[in-house]
Amino acid sequence: MKPKHPLRWIIPIAYVVSLDGCVALFLVGAFFELEESNAFETAVVALMGIGGILLIASIVECIVLHAVNAPYRQTFSRRIMLLTKVGLVPFFCLYGFALAILIVGSTDPLLATTSRLSIFAAVLIGWTAMMGGSAWAIAYAFSLYREKLMCAGEFVVHTLLQLIFFADFFDALVLFAVGRAREALSKRISFAQPVRP
Repeated sequence: MKPKHPLRWIIPIAYVVSLDGCVALFLVGAFFELEESNAFETAVVALMGIGGILLIASIVECIVLHAVNAPYRQTFSRRIMLLTKVGLVPFFCLYGFALAILIVGSTDPLLATTSRLSIFAAVLIGWTAMMGGSAWAIAYAFSLYREKLMCAGEFVVHTLLQLIFFADFFDALVLFAVGRAREALSKRISFAQPVRP
């Protein structure tokens, strides 16, 4: 069943736009050499803050949607999962580049302590950003498991993969394809069963 409330898309889409907006802002800042300006720093902090708020709102929306057993929760979760994972590819490309620079910088004895703290902070930020899509993926996998369209072992594997960088993206693609096929098969079977008087 299709979502009856198109406004539900606003928070997840705004979350993706806010983080990808940071990427665009960094690229524009680097091109025009604006990194030192106060306006640039304020804009980056504001976008990251908005992204954090939208992350929390998106996870709350996911929990509420599944808690009330909305009839369209599976389809909606599957689509939002894919939208978030694919939509954040630009953000994570820049994030990976920045993390690589920090790791290389940590080999310098003078910058080692600062770089290691920065690496820890960067990994924490990246993992938190990743959870914006992983929450939807885990909720979707759980709904498939609850409706007996997925076994417990599969659910555990999908959940664990959604907590690991890079693996989460490929797992989401597999989960999208497999879940969609199983939903369609389940609907065909339910329609094919005769109605008992």
